[in-house]
Amino acid sequence: MAEEKIYAMGKNPNSLANLTHRFPKGSKFGNRFKKGQSPWNKGMTGFLADEKHYNWKGDDVGYRALHDWVEKFKGKASYCEKCGKEKTSPRSIHWANIDHKYRRVLDDYISLCQKCHLAYDIENGFRERPNYGKIKS
Repeated sequence: MAEEKIYAMGKNPNSLANLTHRFPKGSKFGNRFKKGQSPWNKGMTGFLADEKHYNWKGDDVGYRALHDWVEKFKGKASYCEKCGKEKTSPRSIHWANIDHKYRRVLDDYISLCQKCHLAYDIENGFRERPNYGKIKS
């Protein structure tokens, strides 16, 4: 009786607009993800992680990927090890490479604030002192 009423108004009761959700139970996609269902890789710690991954590059890795690796194991840098400054913004404290060889050695990284990082690099000859638009004489 209710269906006859809907048809009389010119609406199809089976159209997607009338369904309560996009993939109803029993449809092709309706039973894929259920509430409380555990993921397929639960309990598989180390599954294709680090050296086991087929795309692992070892020490022949880029700058950003290496810093992401350091952050994975050491966590986010939260204070400067030189002056003791606490993190105030997302990029105020960096993981600085001590010898600038960029290897996968966790002890080769220290957390420094931006000011101390620049001073450290200049002091050790890794970077030149910034000119800030001054004319060289």
